[in-house]
Amino acid sequence: MPTITMNNALYQELEQAAKMTGLTTTAVLEAALRRYFAELREDAEDAARAEKAWNDFVASGEKAIPAEELYQELGL
Repeated sequence: MPTITMNNALYQELEQAAKMTGLTTTAVLEAALRRYFAELREDAEDAARAEKAWNDFVASGEKAIPAEELYQELGL
């Protein structure tokens, strides 16, 4: 089982979260790590989608519209 070292302030926050939720500190840490890992996966998927969209746009040969032109067209 992994061990973790943290500063006192962070440990106090962990204990407070455990008390607020009625969970053990281990359960709070496990839940936080699960959410963190899910967010990392989501960020990686978003980055891959954005890169694909950019590459598709470049490959299409379509001309980009300058932001100022778009703002003016939209009346912004």
